[in-house]
Amino acid sequence: MIPCPFHFLTGLSCPFCGTQRMAWALLHGNVSEAFHYNPFVFCLLPVVLLVAGFYLFCKPLRPRMKWIYDDKTFVCYLLAALSWSIMRNIWGI
Repeated sequence: MIPCPFHFLTGLSCPFCGTQRMAWALLHGNVSEAFHYNPFVFCLLPVVLLVAGFYLFCKPLRPRMKWIYDDKTFVCYLLAALSWSIMRNIWGI
């Protein structure tokens, strides 16, 4: 597995540390183990897949989905990732 450059340089976990192990566990059918490696990305994965599916396969819905790419939504994504990163480094999640 490729080591996380952020963790290598700082010793802290980034919001996506453990995602490779999570994907590996999911591919082998170990759902609880996958959740253990990175709960943030594990919970975010179905949302991302659903939005991508709607965007790719439902062209009539694209005009209604502009809120997904809005600047406010992007800030919310960044705040969620930052909050998760802080929590996992303080509490050792």
